[in-house]
Amino acid sequence: MASTASQVEDGSAIRNVLQQFTSWYSNIPSIRMDIHGDFAGSELFLVEGDTLVRHALTSTATEGAAVDMEDGWQILHAVATVESFLANLKKRGCRFEVVFFDSHKQLSVPSQPISNSRNRYKYLVARESILQHLLSNSESKHLEKAVYTFDNPTDGEFDKFLDRQRPYFIMCHDHGVSPPPVSAPLAIDGAGPKPDQVNGATPETSEDAEKTVILSFIWHVMDLGYTVGLTNEVEFLDSKVFTHIVAPWEIEQNRPLFRNITSSIPALAEPRPRASSDSKSLLTAESIKGLTAGEALTILGLRNLWLSADGHKDIVAKFGVRYLLHTALLTDLSLAQRHLPSISFPEGETEIAEFLQVLGGEFLELLRDKEITSELRKRKSDFGDFIDGRLFRNVVASSASVSLLELLEQCSEQSREHYKALRSAVLDVTAQQFPLLEDKLDLQVIFFDLPPQPKPDNLPVLPFSNPAFEQYIKNVNLPTESTSPSQTRYEKALYETSISGAAMRKLKRGKMGPTENYRPSEKKKWWQLRGEQIYQADMLKYALSLSGTGGVGLAPERIITASPSDRKKIEPAPTQSASDKKEVTGKNKNLKTNPKAGAKISKAAEIKAANAALMAAKAGKKAPDVWKQFYTAEVASCKTDRARVMVLTNFIQKSADENSTVEARLFKCSYLFNIWRDEYCSAAERAKEGYEIVALLFSEATKIATSSGLTKQIKEHIDGLFVALGFSPLSVPEGAPALSSKPLTVTPPPVPTGTAASKTKVGMSSLEFQLQFCGPYMDRNLDSSKDDRVRFSPDRWQVNVLDALDADKSVFVVAPTSAGKTFIAYYAMEKILRHSDDDVLVYVAPTKALVNQIAAELQARFVKEYPKQIGKTVWAIHTGDYSINNPQKCQVLVTVPHILQIMLLSPAHATTWTPRVKRIILDEVHCIGQSEDGAVWEQLLVLAPCPIIALSATVGNPGEFHQWLQLTQAGLQWKGSENRDKSKGVEVVMIHHKHRYNNLRTFYYKGLPDQEQKPFEGLEQPKVYSLGLADLESSKSFKHLHPVVALGDDSGSGVPEDLSLESRDCYALYKVMEKVQTKEHPLPAKLAPGKAWFPEVVRKADVIVWESELKRVLKDWMVNAKPQFLEVVTLLRGEDASPEKIEGQSGKAQKQETGDGGKTENEQEEPEESNQLALTGEQLSHTEERAINETLDLLSKLHSMNALPALLFSYDRSMCDTLCLRLVKQLVEYEKRWRENSMEWKKKVAEKELYLKRKEEADRKSGKVKKVVKKKGGDDEHDDMKEQKDMDSRGDDASAAIASFDPEAPSEQFSFAGRRNISKEDLEVDLAKLKRAEVGGDFIEGLRRGVGVHHAGLSRPLRECVERLFRKGYLRVVIATGTLSLGINMPCATVVFVTDNVHLTPLNFRQAAGRAGRRGFDLLGNVIFHGLPLERIRRLINSNLPSLMGHFPTSTTLILRLLTLLHGSNNAPSAISTVNSLLSQTRISLGSSGTDFGDQVIHHIRFSIEYLRRMNLLSSTGEPTNFAALTAHLYYTEPSNFLFNVLMREGVFHSICAPLSVPSKENVDPEALTLEVNRKLLIILAHIFGRVPFRKSDNVELWRANSKSTVLLPDLPQDAAEVMRKHNQESLKVFSKYVVTYAARNKAGRGEDTLPYSEEAFGGKTELPTPQFLKPLKPVYARSPFVALSGYSDAFTSIPELGSTCRNDILLEASGLPYLAVDGVRLNAYIYDFLQHGNVSELVVANHLQKGEIWYMLNDFSIVLATIVTTLKNLVSVGPEGEMRMGDIAVGRGVGEDILEEVVAAAETDVGGNVATPSSTKLPIGRKKPKASWDDVDASDVGTSSNLGPDGDEEEDEGEEIFGDGEGDTDRQALLKVLKGFVNLQQEFNDKFRATFATKKDAQRARKKLLDAQKAANPTLVKEKKPRLKLR
Repeated sequence: MASTASQVEDGSAIRNVLQQFTSWYSNIPSIRMDIHGDFAGSELFLVEGDTLVRHALTSTATEGAAVDMEDGWQILHAVATVESFLANLKKRGCRFEVVFFDSHKQLSVPSQPISNSRNRYKYLVARESILQHLLSNSESKHLEKAVYTFDNPTDGEFDKFLDRQRPYFIMCHDHGVSPPPVSAPLAIDGAGPKPDQVNGATPETSEDAEKTVILSFIWHVMDLGYTVGLTNEVEFLDSKVFTHIVAPWEIEQNRPLFRNITSSIPALAEPRPRASSDSKSLLTAESIKGLTAGEALTILGLRNLWLSADGHKDIVAKFGVRYLLHTALLTDLSLAQRHLPSISFPEGETEIAEFLQVLGGEFLELLRDKEITSELRKRKSDFGDFIDGRLFRNVVASSASVSLLELLEQCSEQSREHYKALRSAVLDVTAQQFPLLEDKLDLQVIFFDLPPQPKPDNLPVLPFSNPAFEQYIKNVNLPTESTSPSQTRYEKALYETSISGAAMRKLKRGKMGPTENYRPSEKKKWWQLRGEQIYQADMLKYALSLSGTGGVGLAPERIITASPSDRKKIEPAPTQSASDKKEVTGKNKNLKTNPKAGAKISKAAEIKAANAALMAAKAGKKAPDVWKQFYTAEVASCKTDRARVMVLTNFIQKSADENSTVEARLFKCSYLFNIWRDEYCSAAERAKEGYEIVALLFSEATKIATSSGLTKQIKEHIDGLFVALGFSPLSVPEGAPALSSKPLTVTPPPVPTGTAASKTKVGMSSLEFQLQFCGPYMDRNLDSSKDDRVRFSPDRWQVNVLDALDADKSVFVVAPTSAGKTFIAYYAMEKILRHSDDDVLVYVAPTKALVNQIAAELQARFVKEYPKQIGKTVWAIHTGDYSINNPQKCQVLVTVPHILQIMLLSPAHATTWTPRVKRIILDEVHCIGQSEDGAVWEQLLVLAPCPIIALSATVGNPGEFHQWLQLTQAGLQWKGSENRDKSKGVEVVMIHHKHRYNNLRTFYYKGLPDQEQKPFEGLEQPKVYSLGLADLESSKSFKHLHPVVALGDDSGSGVPEDLSLESRDCYALYKVMEKVQTKEHPLPAKLAPGKAWFPEVVRKADVIVWESELKRVLKDWMVNAKPQFLEVVTLLRGEDASPEKIEGQSGKAQKQETGDGGKTENEQEEPEESNQLALTGEQLSHTEERAINETLDLLSKLHSMNALPALLFSYDRSMCDTLCLRLVKQLVEYEKRWRENSMEWKKKVAEKELYLKRKEEADRKSGKVKKVVKKKGGDDEHDDMKEQKDMDSRGDDASAAIASFDPEAPSEQFSFAGRRNISKEDLEVDLAKLKRAEVGGDFIEGLRRGVGVHHAGLSRPLRECVERLFRKGYLRVVIATGTLSLGINMPCATVVFVTDNVHLTPLNFRQAAGRAGRRGFDLLGNVIFHGLPLERIRRLINSNLPSLMGHFPTSTTLILRLLTLLHGSNNAPSAISTVNSLLSQTRISLGSSGTDFGDQVIHHIRFSIEYLRRMNLLSSTGEPTNFAALTAHLYYTEPSNFLFNVLMREGVFHSICAPLSVPSKENVDPEALTLEVNRKLLIILAHIFGRVPFRKSDNVELWRANSKSTVLLPDLPQDAAEVMRKHNQESLKVFSKYVVTYAARNKAGRGEDTLPYSEEAFGGKTELPTPQFLKPLKPVYARSPFVALSGYSDAFTSIPELGSTCRNDILLEASGLPYLAVDGVRLNAYIYDFLQHGNVSELVVANHLQKGEIWYMLNDFSIVLATIVTTLKNLVSVGPEGEMRMGDIAVGRGVGEDILEEVVAAAETDVGGNVATPSSTKLPIGRKKPKASWDDVDASDVGTSSNLGPDGDEEEDEGEEIFGDGEGDTDRQALLKVLKGFVNLQQEFNDKFRATFATKKDAQRARKKLLDAQKAANPTLVKEKKPRLKLR
């Protein structure tokens, strides 16, 4: 009883602790991410080993093909499952280590019910076997050290390990935790199973204890700051690894509680340790020495069992020798021979189970003895295969009929000898005492066979023949069926001809051709043209900000097309190389400047040239006078030397005369020296800022030394300055002409000599000074030279790019941001424009923002006329949301990946547009690694019909990517240059440039101590004449981070390839390495900085070479001298703050007023947010709140140090909005308080009022005004007279200042705006447009104060306005997500990362950080971390770029689209070429190994065709049929599109929509009926599209309590579920055929006995005869032989099982097959709930969606609805055989894009409020007149040429005709009802979407519409509840 009471007490404690943990954990939000492509990249992470084993031993890990642990005890299958998981991680580019904990052993046992509680030991033995197997391979030469063991996660050793390895995150199982019911009684009493002291089984409360241990582990690692990824949620999709990422949550709040309760967690039950045995000493026995690890374990286990088994000696004697025979056969038989049936023993089962249980206990003892296992790991490792329960049971079963000796006679000689060796060993270690009962056993045996499996020779397919495919699939020779699938009645309805008149008109129009023959209505045409005009005007304004500074645009170059004869003259040679530069240059010179090669220069040109030369000569003569006058008037009049330097700097920038420039530089040097002498040399300790002054002087002096205007007098003066500084004079460059004695125009200040000069010495050598302070000013040219092809002097790598483009090659360029990649695209564009009027170049950008920027720059750069081609343009935009200019009538198309893919696969373009495409540019090509759109990028590269240009700054595996690109282009039959060899395809040239033009300097913001904080009283204005770089280190708030400080002890990570050191970093590293070197690991003396490394004037190229050598030694120390390396890091780290200090910041947020009106954090009003994201429900963490409040202090310091403009990055849209609004709120509040207390301000206001009063009186007297406006305020006459005297005493300047003073404008000290860079009038025009676009007032106020926000959830006009104002220099602070990190031209001085986020990945970090210090703008870029833990900062800096991984491009939908392309284009040559490009690929995807997979690709394609045939989507000749168009248009939802197709063809939607349009019956409400149908349709659609599965641990019941949301998606209707299950089985049947057929034909060399991760082989090496007493099951071809050990055949039960358990060499991705799980999936009901209540806040709180993702998710569903509706309309109108227009096959447009791109675009253009329809517009009879006001225009009618909007593109009266009650077949009407049902659903969903996210006017209209519908449904509803809308 005492024991039971103790158990109850322990159980209660566990339950209480578990409730605390689960209430915390179940509310943590998670994000489902690709851990390689979108999260960790190539960074190290940890996998918790025990929970991995737990996951592997459940059926979910093998998708139903669970490891047979109950009867079979299949250790090898368990090992293979673990290895399969690890291998899947590895082949997807993940880098990980596995950690096991002794205290977690029990966690390896799955929580699912075990048939026999005594079988628990089998799982524990499997755990130990897996651990030893991994350790053994980890310690071998094959694998790096990747497995570690610890006693407990909370001991100090594991924490030290984490500090050393610094993993990016930790992956573990969360047990599928759900809160335990509080009222449930504990299952602990005197009855039931007891703890088994032999095998370590635990009581029934163990599951609660295990949950508690798992959650305490998750808490512990989160408390240390680590994010967790869930092992049990991992899904391998294509080349991606998706799982739920759970970031630390409410750690600070819960730390006191959990640190107390974790100490009370009882340890998991363990068996009592047995007294130590002498087993280890026996390992040296002669009989055991030669045994493998597994065999030695067997011998020792049997020996120990015999010695200790007092009550078990009979069963040991009975089964011991049979177990020895089992062990002998293990290594001799192949895995196929061990594919054995399951066996049951009706009478002897208990004895066998008892024997295995006690033997398992002995194995556990041995495997847990670290000394024994350490010795065993030195032997041949077979830990993973020393037990095979099925083999043992088969041996025992055979003994029922014959003796053991007879069994041995049936074995091979090798097996008999093996048995004898084992028998001898066990007798030896037991002193010949071990019993050898070899007689036959008295047992009854029952054999269980498997169900029949498919025979590979009898798998018929449906007939198929297509000329383009035949040459590839002919070798897949399979028997064919004689019948074809019949059409369903609903498919037949598509071919009915009895349709309405409107549909007939469309049918005729559809057959005429694509877009060119389609004429929109006059109304649409007018609005479309009007929208394009407005867009073009905005684009021009946008272009001005891109092309120049201050809004001054560059004159565009007029392009003249070369004649055919001239093109032939300038055609480059096919073998052009970089060495032939002169020839290429000359030819291209003709191409650019004189299209008619060889033509004489005209007389007019000669006259112009002569006049230009004359003007230049006159200017040269006047230059000295100009310089002298400037000096006298501007320089000499300055009061300070700093002012003189600034004036001279402006003169130098504008001067065109070299002599005047060099004199100005001389004077600048003199004044800089004076500043150094006067301001810094007198101080006891010279400030770093003073050295910056000397660095500026040194930089100017080097420019003087290389100037052609250098004279003797100037040289002497500079030499004197250098001597005074303590430097050696600069030498004159070799080969320079003799210096002239020309006197100076103006005498410079004298040079100090003698004693005065001794005080000005810098105190270090010239070289040391340059390395420490002159880095940003060094010459950065890298083998630059002039080239007539471009307008600048390109570096060598840029010349190589030009040569490759001129040779008509493809180019892959990897170069850092700011290196100078931009020119490549425009050079290629210019070549296309000059070559002809018909050639096309396509520029593919990843974002629409970048699309707009490129188009704007095109407009600014190029002008070309097309007199013979009406409507032809240089450029066009086509994004799917909108099109500007005609995409088919332009020469440069700027688009996004999806649209180009659509156009390349469009039958209408195959004969007209595609053949004209001569070059495709893919910018930011690393997007191929993204989880969402990466497959489209990859398909574009495979299908490209021409040479490509691929550009990126962030590719982790450029070599591998280049090889794959070369394969994709190798088969391209390109008809480019006439002289090139077309049989070799197109060569892809890779240019990899590794060095940034400007270095980045990294800091973290730490704030100031509380005692040093001061109340904010306005921005501290920067020094008027601040010189040098922004010195952030001079502030106590910023701490510099040396790049090497980020390196940890993770030698596997090493030094990132792109870790760059500037010269001062190199110098600091050298000095520290010099200090810590040892005799064993010295720093080579040759690395000492001196003449061997550096010339007199150091260049960046010299530093790069020195840097590489230093890093080479550092890498060596990381591996071979870690103590030295760690000391280097420690010394460089210096006074870095601890992570806690960084997280804690300065505490200012708690004590400083935040401008919130004195309210506490909880009392603050929620800020107004964007109209696209009016969400609530997510609270800021303490750290985030503190960081936001301190951002103003950070920015004010950047402002005071001239380190603005700045981009602040936060990868959460709501955080961006909150940060912007908080900044604005603080500035407004502080300004208000300052104005209330400032006498100066009050005086200026009074002066302004008096000024206005006087002006008003003057105007009235002059007759300008007729009415006196009463003055605001109450100043009396006395005050007016006093103010008037003050104004008069100050003169006209004061009056002018007062006249321009605007009291309504932000005060200068409370604004970051750069006011000088834009006029007030221009600003007001921009802001007025944004007001009309209903942008929120707070955001407009932010723009006035120089603060903007930028993310994808904002309207396009606002985003473009922010970009434009930032480039003009007005906005000096912009807060953004990653939208500004992908190529957008917004250079800044500083980048700030604000707060942490899981989306702040190594890739995103580099992309965003690259915005700082752009080429041509800054000398240096600053990168600042704010609100991030220091360890996280170091990890980001030290991170490696992720390797790009590809996708499986040959998807089933792509095959359907290719066949559609062939059929629709009548097998056009370009269409056939596209098919050949795909089918000739030998590598399945980027990232797949170099093996030739061509045969597999063809097999996969053939069976994809088989599936399409069986789904009635293809005819036997490859013609698309039935719902093929609908399926193909939903390609981006694959595999959901195939499930939608089968639901359509089986009439599920027809049944749901049948009640629609039925004549009204009594008591039938049509509105209610529509709503009911909508809900039924939506439940099915939500199960297919936009699926968001819950975590197994998500507490859905708790979330849905007291909520409007259903949260958990209701089950599918029974008929829909049955249709989908039937489809899944049909899909499984087809693709099982594929796998079995391919496997049966490819048996050789498949490595079937080799594990995928360790690559260790198991089973017999030679094929021995199978013993007659063993009856293996039928051979398997497709199934993994490791999985087959558990009794599985080639009869797969599901698509996931097929994908996860087929042979390793068959690259089958289940995610690419047409299948969706129907049962056992819990889906988030967010779409259903949104349609129910339209409340986005509920989706955050109840449905637990991320705030920043909701708009995207709902818009995605809106796009799906738009695609369905539009395609159904076309099918109804045109039929399945009709040809669709280009707009119809574009990606569906969601209402979200309408709101963001069209409604706002229309509103911004309505300057006058209304736009009148032109009187000349003729309207067709019967059509409605175009709406006269923008307010009345639908989103789908405005400013776009896209035909695929939310309402389709049907004209107003045609919809009614389509839905009319015309005569026709019943099935035809049923199809129309389906269309009507989806239109109704789309309308309701879009109305809700608009009401939530749209502009105010749209929301009001939508809400009115919803209210009318509600009133119609419920007439008693008379009152509308008006919720507060947060709209922009």
